[in-house]
Formats: sequence, structure tokens, C-alpha cells
Amino acid sequence: MSKPQGKTQLYVISWGLGVCSTAMAVMSVLGDLPPVGAIINCDPGWELPATYEARDFYADWFRARGATVICDKTGDIRRDRPLRMPLFTGSGVPLTRRCTGDYKRDPSRRIMRGLAGYDKRRPPHPPADTIEMWLGFTLEEWHRMKPARQKYLKLEHPLVRHKITRADCVTYLAKHDLPIPPRSACICCPFHRASEWLEIRETMPDVWIDAVAFDETIRDGTQASKPLVGQRLYLFKGMNGPEPLGSAPLEEYAAREKTLEWFQLPLLCGDGGCWT
Repeated sequence: MSKPQGKTQLYVISWGLGVCSTAMAVMSVLGDLPPVGAIINCDPGWELPATYEARDFYADWFRARGATVICDKTGDIRRDRPLRMPLFTGSGVPLTRRCTGDYKRDPSRRIMRGLAGYDKRRPPHPPADTIEMWLGFTLEEWHRMKPARQKYLKLEHPLVRHKITRADCVTYLAKHDLPIPPRSACICCPFHRASEWLEIRETMPDVWIDAVAFDETIRDGTQASKPLVGQRLYLFKGMNGPEPLGSAPLEEYAAREKTLEWFQLPLLCGDGGCWT
């Protein structure tokens, strides 16, 4: 399989550190997908320790096989601007989610512009379709595919195109004796399911303590803009609405996730799964 012909000058992989984007990058490095110019990861600064362990392993693995890997720490989401996250207000309505743009999408575009030989922020912009970025959506996620807003950027979904599922990605990595990364997500992401919080509480006590402390620090909504004065903010939303993470009955909610009676939250956030 060869790269398509056309205007594209730069091919990159958006590496979100999860199973699917990691498997896609491995496929490219091993020749089961075409090679790319760079594998790009943008790090918001507060993911699970196991995620960073997987990143370090695979970054070395990719580089040892000649791939260009760019790991850019784009900030510290725990301390920078927590109100850019979709934290839940007391009424249950989340704040506008800007964290994906701040820490993932916009930094990756600046990196790509630089790699293509253009200023990272200012015009002139690259010509149409100059850059092609691969996202790790799998076959079951075909409905999440969207075109890029920038004319110079084309989004491609090789796993969907080749009818590859998430289970196929796991099988592929295992076939090559490679570790299976955990699901990638910021520790402070409000889109965690109760079962995920429960696993963190039971298996990662230090991470749990930090998450509960973070939840308490964002409770006072007066630190936000005027429309939020007097609001209380929460990291977790239970069956009856937002509640403190540290006292939430996670076992009960996790059990309900397995039934049709009630679903807490979608596993993935809205427009791109935090850039996969």
C-alpha cells in the first residue's frame, strides 16, 4: 500500500496514547500502513502513570525503527485553567469544553505548521490539503469522523477505511508482543465513568487522593466568570446529579452501568475523543 498522490506534503499521526492510535502508529512503523512524517503527542500534563509508561516505551520503540516522534507537554491541566474543562455546575450542566483545543488540537496544529515550513501561528497559511493527519478512530467509531476546519488540513481515518475495530487493534499489538496501553484520559476528566473512578480508587490510591483533592479545589465557582458566580462546580455527576467525588457511591453507580436502567456518561467526549 502506498500513499495517495496529490497536494499533500506532510503526513502525521495524532498519537493520543490510547490503544487505537498506538496500534495505528505501530502499523505505520511496521509497514502495514504507509509511513508518515511524524508521530505527534500533545500532553496536557496529568494522565495516569501507566499511560506515561506506555508513552515512553512506544516513543523509544518508534524511534528505534526510524520514526520521528514529537512529544510536546502543552501545559499542566491540573493547575493551569481548570475552568476550561467541562466541569459540572450544580445544576448538572457542564461548562464549555475548551481543554481539547487548548492542550491537544491547537498545539498539534502549530507543530504541524512548523513541520510543513510555515509560521506556527501567523499567515501565510499552508495551501489546501498540505497536511494530512491520521486519527485513530476505529470502525465502530465511523460516526465521529468530521472534516477539519482548516483548509490546509485533511483528516484521515485509516482504521475505519480498513474496517479495523478496537478489538483488532488489541489483537494486533498482542500479535507483535507489544504492551496494551490503558485508555488515555486526563485524570481530571469529568467524562470518567463511575467504574473508572472506582478502579482508580481501588488500584491507584495516590491518584485517587489527588483527584479527590482536585475536585474539592474547583468547588467554589466564584473563581470563574460572572455568569458562574455562586455556582458550585463538580468533577463527578452521579445518578441524581453532581456530587463530591470522594463521597459518591461508586459501587452502586458502577453496577448500574452494566444494566439498561441507567447510563452515567458516554465513554468518550464529544468531537474527537481529546484528539484520540
